[in-house]
Amino acid sequence: MVTNRTQFTLPYLIAAVTMTVAPTLLFLAASAALVAVTGPAPARGEDMPRPQAAAPAAVASAPQAVAGAADQRRIEIRGGASADMTDSLGRPVRLTFSRVISDGTCAPRARACRPSAPVVEIRAEFAGGRSQVYRLSSAAHLGAPVVPVQGRFLAFGELVMPPRDMSSGNRRPGLDAHVLRLTLTP
Repeated sequence: MVTNRTQFTLPYLIAAVTMTVAPTLLFLAASAALVAVTGPAPARGEDMPRPQAAAPAAVASAPQAVAGAADQRRIEIRGGASADMTDSLGRPVRLTFSRVISDGTCAPRARACRPSAPVVEIRAEFAGGRSQVYRLSSAAHLGAPVVPVQGRFLAFGELVMPPRDMSSGNRRPGLDAHVLRLTLTP
């Protein structure tokens, strides 16, 4: 009688361990990078520490200065508006909130819909006329939660949308009704 047994050879064992462990290590590395960029979350029941010297960021309706050279900043950009920043070498960069790809909500009267994370596009215009479009989302499988922009990191915070009401016919709001909150790090 002949039996067909799988032999566990060293290459097979290495491949099996790699296929099992690699996704977990990538997730842990991405999580560590996100915590390094945005800072750790406060413990349950603890209030978020608020810096006393910093003024709250205003909603950008026109270009404005966003970031200094040495500290992390929280910024808000209204849909279609721009905000100016400097890169790690002091060169100007203009960030424009250009598009809401998905606001993460379901359409009215949708039968089979699962809400998801919002996905937005940011256009960065660099000195010399070059531009780059970034897709940001809090869910890594939909867009990047953190993107490098000329030596700094731009992290997705949240997308604030106005509530739908009867006066709008329950239609989705326009781009200018959305406010995008981001964190810019040195």
